[in-house]
Amino acid sequence: MQQLVDALAERDGREQAADTLAQALGAETLLILVRDRETGAVVPASGFPRTLPGGPSWHAFLAACERPGEYVMEVDYPDRHHRKTVRAHACADGSVTALIGGTPRSGASALSQQLLPIIRLLQSEREVIAARGAAAAAALANQQASVLAATLDQARRRAAEQASQLQSALRETARLNGELTELTRTLEQRIEVALAERKLFAEIVENTDALVLAADLEHRLLAINRAAANEFERVYGRRPQIGMSMVDLLADRPEHQAAVKAMWDRALAGEEFTATEAFGDPKFDRRHYEIKFNVLRNKDGRRIGAYQFVYDVTERLQARARFAKAEEALRQSQKMEAVGQLTGGIAHDFNNLLTVILGGLEQMDRGLSAIPDLTVANRMRRSCDMAMQASHRAATLTSRLLAFSRRQPLDPKPVDANRLITGLADMLTRTLGEQVRLEVVVAPGLWMTQADVSALESALLNLAVNARDAMPEGGRLTIETGNAFLDDDYVSTIAEPVRPGQYVLIAVTDTGIGMDGGTLEHVFEPFFTTKPVGQGTGLGLSQVYGFIGQSNGHVRIYSEVGQGTTIKLYLPRASQPADPGRDAPRRVARFGGDETILVVEDHDDLRAYSVNVLRELGYRVLEAATGPAALEVLAEAGRVDMLFTDVVLPETMDGRRLADAARRERPDLKVLFTTGYSRNAIVHNGRLDPGVHLLPKPFTSEALASKVRGVLDQALIFTPADRC
Repeated sequence: MQQLVDALAERDGREQAADTLAQALGAETLLILVRDRETGAVVPASGFPRTLPGGPSWHAFLAACERPGEYVMEVDYPDRHHRKTVRAHACADGSVTALIGGTPRSGASALSQQLLPIIRLLQSEREVIAARGAAAAAALANQQASVLAATLDQARRRAAEQASQLQSALRETARLNGELTELTRTLEQRIEVALAERKLFAEIVENTDALVLAADLEHRLLAINRAAANEFERVYGRRPQIGMSMVDLLADRPEHQAAVKAMWDRALAGEEFTATEAFGDPKFDRRHYEIKFNVLRNKDGRRIGAYQFVYDVTERLQARARFAKAEEALRQSQKMEAVGQLTGGIAHDFNNLLTVILGGLEQMDRGLSAIPDLTVANRMRRSCDMAMQASHRAATLTSRLLAFSRRQPLDPKPVDANRLITGLADMLTRTLGEQVRLEVVVAPGLWMTQADVSALESALLNLAVNARDAMPEGGRLTIETGNAFLDDDYVSTIAEPVRPGQYVLIAVTDTGIGMDGGTLEHVFEPFFTTKPVGQGTGLGLSQVYGFIGQSNGHVRIYSEVGQGTTIKLYLPRASQPADPGRDAPRRVARFGGDETILVVEDHDDLRAYSVNVLRELGYRVLEAATGPAALEVLAEAGRVDMLFTDVVLPETMDGRRLADAARRERPDLKVLFTTGYSRNAIVHNGRLDPGVHLLPKPFTSEALASKVRGVLDQALIFTPADRC
């Protein structure tokens, strides 16, 4: 490594040494920039590439480096079609050390400290070069001044000789002027009329917004207005003038030359047409133009060339493209909304049924020990286990559908993504198997993010399983974290609504078989899968997509066939630090109790199941099927410690309204909600309302017992809806 660093001291081969050092560190490019003492600008040091990408993201990067510190930014590099991660360290003296692309194994700050002598050498070289340039300029100025003085003396002598000749010429001119005066007076009258007419048309053409060009049959410019000359110079870097050949102007750009010549050849051959094409060198600018060609004829009607009127329609086409994207986003949103409504319509009843099924299977499992015939008991236990597994898979399927449709109740809190991913590493390693190597690269100084921990863990597990299936012969799965900023330029290219700002990035990269463009267009759609029948539901990525969207984040996928896949999750930065003790799980020492619980559930079987479980635990249980009936029970009952109610109830009173009404009469009443479908009664913008306790359906008897005991033992924090 020290040899590579020392090689940077030699100007010859410095760029190659920098590339070698960058690759040794795991990056694609190493760039050192120093401060120009005269201009104050940050420029590449001597021996490093002088051509920089430019663009808003690069300017934002340079602006950030004005302040000392370490930065990680997404930059359009080396052009606006590829984004790379730039990790940079800016020193107090204005120098910047930047690692571009790849996955560096060393931070920019550490590298900057290691390269400090080299950076000082490069800064000195910059100052020496500037001093030499100033000295050379001064010497050249002195030399030119001497030459100019000699030339001036010679010119003076020649001027004296020519002055004598000029006096003789003036006398002859005076005589001729007298003869021409009369002729001029007559011509002026005729010319004045003609010039006025031509000036009028010239001003119209010169001041129009249209780009106007005329050329002869040899492609030489006969006329060009200021707007056309300015636009040509802007998109090709050179200014055309009358008499120049348009073909020669683009001689160093064969592809552009061929496109321009092909269109003009049609017009010069006598064809009049209108076309919309893109022209311009991408290094300067490339725009779309609407071009109307007409034939140019002389007064005898003979074809002598062609002329064109050109209009820049780039914004119009971009607006049309944005409109098409918006339409597509709307269709996607409508499709997601339709799936969400369908899912919500069945989720409530389906989860009610699953709860009853799971409860019945638990009862059967407990009763199998009483069967004296062990063979029969074992056969029934296997059947019971299979039914239990199928029920859990069905519950997972419903949960994934709700996640995709953004109707799962989330409880987001500040999360340390580095700690979460590190804690998941062992489980992910077991899930991936021996053929897949897991690498976790956590970024130092990572911001806290705002997310539901369980949903985020589930999303990462889904991505890991998908990656494992994409590497049947084994490979490597890399999970990286980093701080990211999504600027206005990037956000404007995204169809779905995403706010610009600070995000925590979690990137999951595999070395699998990859996907083509056609597959990428559908990967987030529900039930879309490339796996064989029976090996996937097609809801893994859909669940991830729905969870990230519901968390106000952004997901981006990159993939190439044979090159693997990278999925980037952008989760919003948390505004508050995490409180490790606030949300720590409370251990329930006991499940049963002697408190009084009112169970409100319109599904008879599910209500009977819940009532039986709670009574077996020792609780005194009251029950009702509707909200109004529950209020009547509360009015007649004595002590009631808890209301356990379904959110979705008939007769226009849902569980939240019931809880509000009950709490007005009994302020100390504790409330536990249950639901198989997240409606807006207790969930808003995808988040549980503050102070709300929820037991999602389907639930087991153990989950019911634990949740009820936990809520009964907690302090009262429920907030009525009218104060939320």
